[in-house]
Amino acid sequence: MAPKAAPTPSPPPPPPAPEPAAVEAPEAPPPEPTFTGTWFDDPVEGEAAQQAALELKNRIEIRALSVRQFLEKTVVPLLLQGMHHLVLERPSNPVEYLAAFLLKNNPQGPEPPLPEEPPKESAAGATPTEAPPEAPAAPS
Repeated sequence: MAPKAAPTPSPPPPPPAPEPAAVEAPEAPPPEPTFTGTWFDDPVEGEAAQQAALELKNRIEIRALSVRQFLEKTVVPLLLQGMHHLVLERPSNPVEYLAAFLLKNNPQGPEPPLPEEPPKESAAGATPTEAPPEAPAAPS
C-alpha cells in the first residue's frame, strides 16, 4: 500500500480590502432665507431690504475671494466663451473682436454712465456753454 501524502494546508484567505476613505461631497450652500412679510409691516419694504442685504453679502463674498478664485468665478467663464468664438471666427482684429464680445455678453449688464457734472457758472453768471453777449458795434 502506498503511503498517504499529508494534506497540504490551504492558503489563508486574503485580508479584507480596506474600505475606501469616505469621500466628502462639497457642501451645498445653505438655502437663501425668505423673510417676506416676517420682519416688516410693509412687504415691499421687506423685499427691498432683503434684496439689499443679499447684494451686500454677495459683494462681501466676492471681495473675500483670492485673486484666482475671483477671476475663475467672474471673468474666466465669459473669457473662455469669447476665445472660443474668436477661434471660430478668426477676425482680422482679434483683440477688438474679443473686447466687443465681452462687452456684448457681460452678464452684469453695461456699466451705468457716470453722471455729468452740471456746468459751473462763471463770475459774470454765464455758463460755459453760453456765449458771452456780443459788444455793440463801434460807430464808424
